[in-house]
Amino acid sequence: LFTSCEKEKLDDVLSKEQLGNVAVSVATKTEIGTGSTFTLTGGELTVPVTVEFSSATAKAFTVQLSANSDTVANLISAGTLATGTVAITSGSFSIPTVLNVPIGVTKTTFNLVVSRSFLEINYGKSVALAIKMTNPAKGNTIAAGKDVAIVTIKTSEAIAAEDVHYIGFTANTLLIPDNNNFILGSQDITIKVPIVLTGLAGPTFTVDVTKDAAASQLLISNGGIANAEVMTSDRFSVGNGKVIFDPSKNSATLSVTTNFAQLMARTNKKWLLGLTLSNPTKYQTGGVAKSIVVVIDANYLSRPYVGNEATLARPYTGTPFVISGTINQASEMIPAAIYDEGGEGVAFHDNGGKDGATAFRPNDLVDIGNYIPRSVVGWT
Repeated sequence: LFTSCEKEKLDDVLSKEQLGNVAVSVATKTEIGTGSTFTLTGGELTVPVTVEFSSATAKAFTVQLSANSDTVANLISAGTLATGTVAITSGSFSIPTVLNVPIGVTKTTFNLVVSRSFLEINYGKSVALAIKMTNPAKGNTIAAGKDVAIVTIKTSEAIAAEDVHYIGFTANTLLIPDNNNFILGSQDITIKVPIVLTGLAGPTFTVDVTKDAAASQLLISNGGIANAEVMTSDRFSVGNGKVIFDPSKNSATLSVTTNFAQLMARTNKKWLLGLTLSNPTKYQTGGVAKSIVVVIDANYLSRPYVGNEATLARPYTGTPFVISGTINQASEMIPAAIYDEGGEGVAFHDNGGKDGATAFRPNDLVDIGNYIPRSVVGWT
């Protein structure tokens, strides 16, 4: 049993504890835009959210924090938030789950951090999040009607239009060959397609590339190119269909590969390969061009190429020579004199003058035997 003196001391302590309790509140609506306080980096936007107390806190305590996208949807339906407002989705923001309140303050803050990529994808719209306070510890309370903060961010005011990141091709079409934009292998031609990121580069990310025959067909239908044919998707490759942007890089290269022989089989045609960007792990597609049509001029490939590469190797007859025959038996004659076009250092090497049939392929220094059909190469 408590003595009378001990009871009076306990009552005095409890009285002081009750006098030290505060009511916790937060502004029900906060708009972030021009003139607001926030921090914007290459990857995120940080908004300080203020929590106030009815008087200076007499003790340290905690308050639970949580977010609810459904609240935003309900507020839009009720007309409290403007039609077209977008709820900030899970995974696109972060808040602390517990607010630690220090002693002796009348207000404190916590940070709402929102993905810049999410803001840019929804650029031109307002985005919103509802943050709810619950369970203030140590006998403190939540002020009536002041438990939920609706934070609305006006994206076009928080981020300048010229600072928005876009991922895209550098043009709507890419002509091959041009300006050293391909690599010729023994069987395939690999086309280098540049992709760029506007704005300040940040962390690494990927973007998907899909084959888009419709883009190629649209170019033909609109009269953008004549004497052209859409290359079917099974005749060219885009690797694993993903392009990686390295950290702090504003450009990346997509490699598109197709068989060189099939191009040369139709030198009277331009081949069209349509490509489209989608599903970036950061930012959004757009900018100059979300889609591109690669135009391969097979007729031009069959002639000497003038560009950063001195020459372009290609079959002399327009079609690669096929060695046929049976194992362990002599094959058909292989006409060495019908070597590829391409010139010195590419199709052949000859460091002397031209001997033999000097009137055959006179621009090359290869020494060709004076036989019909032209077959023998010698003195080279």
